[in-house]
Amino acid sequence: MARPKAITKLSETPHEGKKNWLIYCGSGIGKTVLAGTAPKALFLTVEAAGTESAKAFGSEADEWICDSWEEVGKAYAWIKKEGHKLYDWVLLDSVTEMEELCWTDQLEGIGKEFEARIQDYGIVDRKVKKMVDNFNRLPINVLYTAQEMAFTTEDGDGDEIQKVLPKIGRTKGGAPLSNLICGKVTLVGYLGITEEKEEGEFRRLVVAGGDGWVAKDRHDAFGKYIDKPDIGEMAEIVNKRQASPTTSNAKAPTAKKKKKEKVTV
Repeated sequence: MARPKAITKLSETPHEGKKNWLIYCGSGIGKTVLAGTAPKALFLTVEAAGTESAKAFGSEADEWICDSWEEVGKAYAWIKKEGHKLYDWVLLDSVTEMEELCWTDQLEGIGKEFEARIQDYGIVDRKVKKMVDNFNRLPINVLYTAQEMAFTTEDGDGDEIQKVLPKIGRTKGGAPLSNLICGKVTLVGYLGITEEKEEGEFRRLVVAGGDGWVAKDRHDAFGKYIDKPDIGEMAEIVNKRQASPTTSNAKAPTAKKKKKEKVTV
């Protein structure tokens, strides 16, 4: 039987350079400010005041306020058709709030305001998953932000621990939607504030998972964390890593190892 033409050699496959990233943290830590460092970017925000922090820190991004689930769909359709030609990044700030828009749309559709049926949870989960799938397929870099949530689980020894992850979906059943969305992106970063004697307080983006939080770097471009992160600088590091796939980037410039590692997780 002849070898199918669809089979290709992985090492000879060209790197697309596409970045689908998810940054999450508690309120006030600075996820919107960090998102605003992306070059040639378009914010999709749920409310007008949501990007005030990014504006205050000098972000030059454009903004499209999506205050309904229908508007999120319109934004996606426009970016797919022509918007991707005008921007390098689209910033969904935040997917947590967009899930709330989806819930509002779902409950209004069944004539209820607060009371959800059991089947509504599955419907909303599928709609949010489809939204992420659709944006991930666009020919443009995508950055999602999310609030954080915690749930109780077990570690490798069977002991109960509290784990932090993006606030997407429910924690019941092990937070299936949140974990699913994390699996669909190429980088998951947990943003926190750390402090060192010489430098004072600064933001640290953790991109390696631990017992108490979810994080990953599918690009293999960074170490455990990135101090004073900047989306544009991070993208350049990933581009260099993809251009030299056999070169180890265990000691990336923005992932320097410090003597003391203190992360708010």
